[in-house]
Amino acid sequence: MNTVDAKAIEHAFDRSYYMTRYPDVRAAGLDPLQHYCENGWREGRHPSATFDTAYYLQANQDVRQAGINPLLHYVYRGRAEGRPTRPAMAWIRQHLAEARPARIAQAHGTVAVAVGQMPLRVDDLVLAFRNQNGLVISVSHDDFAVNVGGVQNVVSDECAALQRRGFDYLHLSPAQPGPGLAEATQAGEVCVSVRLNGTKFGIVKASALRPLLRGFAGHSRPTHWVIHHLMGHSPEVLATLIEDTESRKPLLWAHDFFAACPSYTLMRNDIVFCNAPPLASDGCRICVNGGERGPHALRIQAFVEKVRPSLIAPSQSAAELWRRSVPVRPVETIILPPADMALQASRRASRGGRPLRIAHIGARVFHKGWFVFQELAQALRGDARYEFFQFGSISGPELDFIRHVDVRVTLANRDAMVSALVENEVDVAIFWCLWPETFNFTLHEAIAAGTFVLARRDQGNVWAAARSLAPKASRAFDDEASLLAYLRGDAFPGNVDRAPLYRGGLLPNMGCADLLSNGKLQEVVA
Repeated sequence: MNTVDAKAIEHAFDRSYYMTRYPDVRAAGLDPLQHYCENGWREGRHPSATFDTAYYLQANQDVRQAGINPLLHYVYRGRAEGRPTRPAMAWIRQHLAEARPARIAQAHGTVAVAVGQMPLRVDDLVLAFRNQNGLVISVSHDDFAVNVGGVQNVVSDECAALQRRGFDYLHLSPAQPGPGLAEATQAGEVCVSVRLNGTKFGIVKASALRPLLRGFAGHSRPTHWVIHHLMGHSPEVLATLIEDTESRKPLLWAHDFFAACPSYTLMRNDIVFCNAPPLASDGCRICVNGGERGPHALRIQAFVEKVRPSLIAPSQSAAELWRRSVPVRPVETIILPPADMALQASRRASRGGRPLRIAHIGARVFHKGWFVFQELAQALRGDARYEFFQFGSISGPELDFIRHVDVRVTLANRDAMVSALVENEVDVAIFWCLWPETFNFTLHEAIAAGTFVLARRDQGNVWAAARSLAPKASRAFDDEASLLAYLRGDAFPGNVDRAPLYRGGLLPNMGCADLLSNGKLQEVVA
């Protein structure tokens, strides 16, 4: 390809994407555009996130037979002729192709974890108990001290608050986290990672904790169980441990819908919300998780029937869907939002002619609407009125039309996301969750930062919270086409500039700390 042709396609070529997706090109010190022009297109490599080289050649046999660089053809003729650069609904097709049952995904990602890697010394653990006001045994799907997310936020807050109130906080997480329940046939061999009052003490077989917990049950101080998540655990072993401790009524959180299906978002084939149909339905038969759902749901139902917990739901919508999806009724249902908001009126500064800054907040996750946001940013990349951002962790290639800002929210820096949004003068946040979120921390962070919220209607707590907290600085849409049309229209930038501005912060509710230490279990029943 000559220099003129290379310059002609340069505007359609994403250098950062190519170098990130193809590290061998970076390692060889090659110019990415030159590599694509000389060899990359023949090898089926993509010049950007929105151009599929193999698809373009397959769909356009005239281009293939002529041996023309597909991107060059597209720039000179294909764009004007309306030839697509990717298959219809490419991101859905890709995600559907990658869908697999939770059990297979769990086996694929398994790394053998043995007790000997960090054996728990029970004597050390016993000596560390303070045994003042009682013991809280908390269960979740991973180590909250080293992982980031909404559930981890709640567990961290709960752990800190209960320690301040004189409780010991014993946290159990799977030594080998995975997307499903632990195998029923190997329940006695399940290993858990143990933290006491935030300090990691090691790994032990869950069944080996029975003597320790029985001994604690003999003391006069109360024992409480808080089940934040059952993923990776054996519900049978946990039920036995709960019985051994002679504890107060356990609390079971509905952070998501794992109690109803291994697909905790209730996404059929990881693509579309299924609304938890009956176990024998056609909807389950055509889903990759359909075969696992029956045994999975029955094991959790047996657990609920045996331990008779109170259900703790982070929102009313979460409680309603959980109770529709799980046939076993909890003793009671308590609505406990993980955080409250403190907002005050503020003055909106003039943008001074700069573009509106529109953000996706959080990880690049399918069910959080990342691919919808990416498609939107691509469609509007030539619109000088807008700039697009992603705040949070990054996975996958860099994109030249979306700027990434790395943000990590921790217990020590809970306001990191709000601060990052304010510092970067973000005007708008888009929330296009594909499942009914139970409580969305990033939405609340966006509102606390004063952003205008654009959301998908009917997405659980997200739109309900936006409508309640920012009624004059939010708008809902039924589909992506309506959202795109609104952004392409003339009214939107002015609507944002005229919207009232409120800023503030999130006030964590400390998980179940108040319920357990103040005897409030009967006060907020749904």
